[in-house]
Amino acid sequence: MKNLTTVLLYILASLGGAAAGFGLMRILSGIVAGSGFDLVAPVVLGIGIALVIASLQFGRRPRKSVGLGMGGAGVVMVALAVLDTLIALSRRQVEIESVAIALLGVVVAFVGYAVLSRGRAQLADGEAGGVGLGIGAAVLAAGLAALIWTLVQDWGAVVTVVAGAVGVAAYLYGLYLSQNDDDRREVAHAFKLLEEAAAEGVAREHAAVNRRTFTRWFSELGLLHIVAIIAVVYAVFPIMYVISASLNSGGTLTGSNELFRTIETGNFEALSSTRFWDWFVNSLQVGVITSVTTVLMGAAAAYAFSRYRFKGRRMGLMSLLIIQMFPQILAFVAIFLLLMTLGFVWSPIGLNSKFALVLVYLGGALGANTFLMYGFFNTVPRELDEAAKIDGATHAQIYWTIILRLVAPILAVVGLLSFIGTFNDFVLAKVILQSEGNWTLAVGMYQWVSDEMSKNWGQFAAGSVLGSIPILILFLTLQRYIVGGLTAGSVKG
Repeated sequence: MKNLTTVLLYILASLGGAAAGFGLMRILSGIVAGSGFDLVAPVVLGIGIALVIASLQFGRRPRKSVGLGMGGAGVVMVALAVLDTLIALSRRQVEIESVAIALLGVVVAFVGYAVLSRGRAQLADGEAGGVGLGIGAAVLAAGLAALIWTLVQDWGAVVTVVAGAVGVAAYLYGLYLSQNDDDRREVAHAFKLLEEAAAEGVAREHAAVNRRTFTRWFSELGLLHIVAIIAVVYAVFPIMYVISASLNSGGTLTGSNELFRTIETGNFEALSSTRFWDWFVNSLQVGVITSVTTVLMGAAAAYAFSRYRFKGRRMGLMSLLIIQMFPQILAFVAIFLLLMTLGFVWSPIGLNSKFALVLVYLGGALGANTFLMYGFFNTVPRELDEAAKIDGATHAQIYWTIILRLVAPILAVVGLLSFIGTFNDFVLAKVILQSEGNWTLAVGMYQWVSDEMSKNWGQFAAGSVLGSIPILILFLTLQRYIVGGLTAGSVKG
């Protein structure tokens, strides 16, 4: 019961911090926009602070509660700052140069502060830190000067960027406060050793240890979080733009430059009057059949190469590797002529056949997937096969009941990559599938934007959003296998 209460209090602290960050950013956004803010923002800010205080009051680890509260507030502040900046840029309310200079000023000021802190720590330890102190002060002054200059030119951009930087700092320090107790034990041990020091030097040494501990944590993990935040922002912007375009009934990309200017469902409703859902089903059929068959064929081939020794085995592996050096798209002319000829003999394997398209995908994916699975199969000990044989198991029983269960991660990875590749393919599907009823999603949606005089980007964006749902669901379902499946076969032994 105590553990449940503790978890609930931690959740309360995180939600309170998030609410406080939301209220604070809404207040700042209203001030920057010049439209003021309603009473909801201060109320949400007050409620968030109250929740964090309540978690501190009743929790057993106030330090972690503070960290979770700061982390929640930092995440929300960064997200809203990025969103407000993108919206302001799309609506031409701020200039991109002002935002860039403000970001540069924040980064330079942060670097200067880090160098300055390092110099102060060296001086506190009795080391030569004067040079670092001077350089840090100069860099910090340069960053602040850039911020002040931008503040005069466009104060709204500076407020939003600085709020985002404060959110990053709050998130990092909150993460540091809420981490595990491993570093805390190291610091406590250091404090215990420092008790033998002179009384007048204890406070200074304590401060130095604290600085070193946070500096070490930031250098090992904090910088990675900053890089991750930048990567997330870089990746999320195109997604936001596509979603904004899908909700804009204007049908043009230029009308979507102002993110979320209008929110309507007209583009999604218009899909019902097209053959979108037929194309969607065709893509699912081709993707599912190709991925399942690829997994079965690749696993059988990889098992044979891994467990059996036969003449031509090494040459076969080498041939697979060499063949896969040439992209399948280079052979689309030959594939077209081949399928056109085969269609005269048996139409299901000729042009304009989904079955023929699946066969082409299988032929191109077998080599790479076999090589990927081969490395993973080699990590399964052969002693398991021998023990099963002693118990009377056949090769088929060993393969289906033992080996495939142990190599489930690589099967999931190959199935996922195969489904994504075939679901999104355009060139081969465009060459092979010729009638509108057999088109896949990529080929069908291309027709909406291929005509210079009648491009419907809004409908295209709506179809893209709906078309990404199967891949998203499959990825989230199998993501725990991805890292293990891709890396386990790369280490021998």
